[in-house]
Amino acid sequence: ERGRHIYVTPAGSGAHDGSDPMNAATFPEAVAIVNGGGSRYEMLLAVGTYTLAAGLQFDRDAMLFGGYNLAFTSRPAGMRTLITTPGATAIVVRGVMRFNLDSVDISTGDQTTTGAATTTLVVTSSTGVVLRRATITAGAGGAGTPGASGATGSGGLSGSTGGAGAGAAGGAGAGPVGAGAARSGGGGTGGTSTTTLTENGVVGMNAATSVGGTCGSGGPGGGP
Repeated sequence: ERGRHIYVTPAGSGAHDGSDPMNAATFPEAVAIVNGGGSRYEMLLAVGTYTLAAGLQFDRDAMLFGGYNLAFTSRPAGMRTLITTPGATAIVVRGVMRFNLDSVDISTGDQTTTGAATTTLVVTSSTGVVLRRATITAGAGGAGTPGASGATGSGGLSGSTGGAGAGAAGGAGAGPVGAGAARSGGGGTGGTSTTTLTENGVVGMNAATSVGGTCGSGGPGGGP
């Protein structure tokens, strides 16, 4: 079963009610018409880029067909319709029975908020969802939060015992004590000689016996 047509261009025109190409609605206006109910709608989207300030949600059945020329008389090959937003989500489909996306690309921008994620197309609590010739591009998520500081590390091991130090060699000692001069002792006192003349000696007549004197002691040695 075909639904009622809503003509959509990036800027809209005329009465903006989407009733014909001369009164085309913008994309947010077309979504509001669909959600208003009363009929099943087919949104015919002209080629071009549809930039949304924020994501939009479909609460009722809809079929989106992109790639039409501005007169809505044909869908030229290679002509694309892009719905994009700088936010994290472009389109949400919730609680519908039928939703078609044909020749429509969707994208979201890169996020700068810490920890932010991108979910370009969200479908929840719905059935009969069909995507044809559609490219869904998610922007980069925001940077993650910094991790916590690590625990304090354990103490290091004790260092090894140092080696024995080598002392410098001692200086040369004082010179040797000088040798004392040699001294010769004085000569001993000469012995006394006694001559006894015996005329009638026991040994023989006119024999003379000489008794030598005691040898004198040597003088003291020389000092050093």
